[in-house]
Amino acid sequence: MKDFSPLSTLAERVVRQLEARGQTVALAESCTGGLLAKTLTDVSGASHVFECGVVAYSEAIKQKVLGVKAETLAAHSVVSPQVALEMARGVRALAGADFGIGITGVAGPGPDGDHPEGEIYIALVSEKTDNVVLLEDRSENERTKHRVQAAETALTMLDAQLSNTP
Repeated sequence: MKDFSPLSTLAERVVRQLEARGQTVALAESCTGGLLAKTLTDVSGASHVFECGVVAYSEAIKQKVLGVKAETLAAHSVVSPQVALEMARGVRALAGADFGIGITGVAGPGPDGDHPEGEIYIALVSEKTDNVVLLEDRSENERTKHRVQAAETALTMLDAQLSNTP
């Protein structure tokens, strides 16, 4: 049975646009735990455009696999636009993809130190652009909602990038 949820519809559109352009994407996910990768790979034909997904919960894996700098983590914390950008750049380089997406933040429940539940950074990088957005949904005990919002925002960012570039 076909899934007609807004998230799956958006994923379908992104996959079709990437296919038509002959381009690829790679993902580095933390607080979404692979939800974005699952959403994309649920689309038939995603294997032509999806290079890899790394679920990097620990700082050590963010550093070893994705190339996030210890200095960045120390200066800005793991929940920061700087870390989201380094995750996106790292996974893009790792996979040799046209686009890299990095997601880091606090899905909840509850805060993580100084970072409230719902503070999530999403980065989209390509050869020509770097873009980071901040989600700030302060709903409490809404882990699933925050994760879905982050995945949807990432797909919306990529969709806009693909739609606005020749």
